[in-house]
Amino acid sequence: MSYLLNSVDLNTYGITAGHAPQSNIAMQGCFDMPSRTGDCYREWGDENGIEPYVLADEIFYAGRDITFKGSIFGTVSGLNGNLNSLYNAINAATGLSVFETPYHSASGYVKSVIPEYMNGACSLVMTFREPVVDLSGSLPASGISAYTIDSIPFLSFGLYLSKAEALHDLPELKEQQFTKYGSEGYQIVKRKNNTLDIDGFIIGSSLSDFQSKIQSLYKIFSSAGTRTIILNNTTTVVCFATDGFTVDNIILYNQGMIAKFKISLIAISVTYS
Repeated sequence: MSYLLNSVDLNTYGITAGHAPQSNIAMQGCFDMPSRTGDCYREWGDENGIEPYVLADEIFYAGRDITFKGSIFGTVSGLNGNLNSLYNAINAATGLSVFETPYHSASGYVKSVIPEYMNGACSLVMTFREPVVDLSGSLPASGISAYTIDSIPFLSFGLYLSKAEALHDLPELKEQQFTKYGSEGYQIVKRKNNTLDIDGFIIGSSLSDFQSKIQSLYKIFSSAGTRTIILNNTTTVVCFATDGFTVDNIILYNQGMIAKFKISLIAISVTYS
């Protein structure tokens, strides 16, 4: 599998792809959904919860960091020579660079390369910044299931739920504004919103199927408006995403690809049946 920076294979610099933490591929962050930028909601002091900003022209996204883990083998002078060649190539770029990998191709720039020397080798972590992330995708068809997002079954996204947390917590109080001298003061205020934290797995029957399912998740969580999530046919959560989601612990195997999925959603309302 090739890893190319501005069309030059990283093997040119003696770099061999390694494994990201808890993964069997060298990449991490390349499937993450980035966070929103700017104001995502308004919190009124005299009302419970928040007012979401979810119109199409209110939604903007930051970029994301993609990390590559690799190794270089050789003498100290050989290691230094390869690293210097890599650094010179990075610094020679006069515009955005292109990082092509078997899993994702990104346009951006190299933020950092951090080597760690050892006897006869060095490991390195290269962090590549992708300023603009393509969040387009196609939504699966709606269907009947105990677990759905906007009437689309979790399984249509390749999503398997491990747990959903925090819905039963009493939300914290909003910030109190008061002045009191001589003893503890207080102010009766409204409460913040609930948060729905979803942990699970994404499973694809192949790399391309996995990528397609990730793009579908980008599409639904970046779409205007709020999402309606039903859990076990008993809990309905109206919510929206501000921090994107993470995909890590990625394992590629003969039958497909599997990774851990995590997202934290701001809940506007929660109802039980």
